[in-house]
Amino acid sequence: MTKKDMKNDPYEIIDEWGVSESDYQTIDKEAIERITLGANILATGGGGDPEIGLKWAKNVLEEDKDIVMVQPEAIPDDIQLACAATLGAPVVLTEKPPAKENTELIFEKMEDYLERPIDATFPIECGGVNSPIGYAVGGERGLPVIDVDGMNRAFPELQMTTFATQGVSATPVVTIDDHHHSCIVDMGQKNKVAEDIVRNIAMKYGGISWIGCY
Repeated sequence: MTKKDMKNDPYEIIDEWGVSESDYQTIDKEAIERITLGANILATGGGGDPEIGLKWAKNVLEEDKDIVMVQPEAIPDDIQLACAATLGAPVVLTEKPPAKENTELIFEKMEDYLERPIDATFPIECGGVNSPIGYAVGGERGLPVIDVDGMNRAFPELQMTTFATQGVSATPVVTIDDHHHSCIVDMGQKNKVAEDIVRNIAMKYGGISWIGCY
């Protein structure tokens, strides 16, 4: 069985963590619509078309995959988090819509590089397309989605997250294009340098890149 064939069970994961019923929620279509609406308001127009990510998240639910959202206070301190998102010109997504193969490859390469599994995911920002994408990715991979984001807004650059301001490195960043060409950028704490490199890569990819980071 390959990594790609392996399917996680978010309920088994949170049970292993000892998460109580009051600290998690199974996200349905109505909930993901409300999450996307709220994120879109907070984004104040930034972050691209949320309908693209929302459609993907709904498709995940229609495939009878569960999206399980967990409160951050309930998770262990030693788990490995990572998120998948788009970086670049959001309008390009209308021509190159999300594909689960891209995010699967991102997590596989991230796990290989870190030499440990990714235990949970989260939306990198609260706004536009990337907010519902975070939930869709969790459902596709069977990973819990932590109820956090990078700024409570849609932000333009990786070094602008609250994580970065508290000393958390955005790297290694995995970048993937639609043809599954990939690159890993590891700049330690130099988040602005990593942002500049990754954005240039996205332009070479045709205007947008799938990324995995944090």
